Amino acid sequence: MSEQFYEQFYELYHGDCLSILPTLEAASMNLAFLDPPFNKGKKYHNYKDKRPDYWAWVDTWFSEIVRILSPSGSVYFMHITDGLLNVLRVVERHKLRLQNIIPWTNAASVHTKTKFIRCYQPIVFATKTKHYYFDTYFETNPNASKSWSAERRKRQRGQLLDIWNDIPRVYAGSIIHKEAILEPGTRRKAHLCQMPIGLPRRAIGFSCSIDGVVLDPFMGSGTTGVACIQTGRSFIGIEIDEGYFNIAKERIEKAWLETEEQG
Repeated sequence: MSEQFYEQFYELYHGDCLSILPTLEAASMNLAFLDPPFNKGKKYHNYKDKRPDYWAWVDTWFSEIVRILSPSGSVYFMHITDGLLNVLRVVERHKLRLQNIIPWTNAASVHTKTKFIRCYQPIVFATKTKHYYFDTYFETNPNASKSWSAERRKRQRGQLLDIWNDIPRVYAGSIIHKEAILEPGTRRKAHLCQMPIGLPRRAIGFSCSIDGVVLDPFMGSGTTGVACIQTGRSFIGIEIDEGYFNIAKERIEKAWLETEEQG
């Protein structure tokens, strides 16, 4: 489906990204936000999150991401710490330029007696070329230390750090996060891995111009799409699971209507 609002649009596809990505035009996307399944045996509706060819599968769809990314485009690839080395290998193999490894603080880590508790997820920020879009001051750090130099203060302006510890995860249960989408009649999240809107919003604001297009090939509950609507960017989302697709479609359509009402 496609809807038009001035120059902004969104297109949502229900299907396998391996089938849909090849149909998208080369160099047509400005930003790809990637939050794929992590191959950890999570109980998604219609996708088995445990496959022996996992990293070969990742490499296949990532090659399509690179193909459809514009020369000034960027990728934000979120995974878990166990997968970080392989993500970096994929990025290097496809000749993208690593800009940051961003630790996003996620306090829902599993207890362990054999190592330090992992309390973050890495987000790999990479670009297709050295000439890429980046809005340095889309957000700033309110707690940045003030330099004694007036010239340096003017130049830095509280530039944001590469540690994102100010965006809490989406939780449910006895206490429910304000963004949580719940299964009807329960206190359980409708999508196991619903992410907070602050994550894609930050990536979008820094790495996609207002007239750009954002791609999320693992759309899930539609958070990236909502962030695009709220920030005025165009969006293309793909989701293989029909139930999750319907949740995303409803959320994005609601965000679109709210934007229209606000003028």
